[in-house]
Amino acid sequence: MITPQQIDQIAFKKSSFGGYNMQQVDEFLEPLTEDYVTLYKENALLKSKLRVLAGKLEEYRKSEGAAKANTADAQAERDKMLAAAKAQCDKMLKEAAANAQRITAAASAAVQRSDILVLFVVLVDINIASSCVNCAYCSLRYR
Repeated sequence: MITPQQIDQIAFKKSSFGGYNMQQVDEFLEPLTEDYVTLYKENALLKSKLRVLAGKLEEYRKSEGAAKANTADAQAERDKMLAAAKAQCDKMLKEAAANAQRITAAASAAVQRSDILVLFVVLVDINIASSCVNCAYCSLRYR
């Protein structure tokens, strides 16, 4: 392939009529034209590839933005679910503590009155309450 320096350094001899020697000019232009056609085709191919890659890049940038948004949404949902679970846990712990306090108070009162039957009922309540903390029936019954 002819380099730009070679093109700058070429010198044609003058023909007998005052112009350049046509054969020398044709010999020079033939490979130059072939090289130019090759470069032109390569340039067109590279431009086409560049357009495809630029399109892909834009597509990936949009996908990245969507992925970031989805990640942020998922993190927000996770935080919301975690807060709800903690609130539910706190509520259940408060209910259990209140239930335990109620049962303890009833047992203490029954012991002070020496009421064996009431103490037996309280002990049964303790057994039921400890075995089904999450049972809807017991939750309603022991409030």
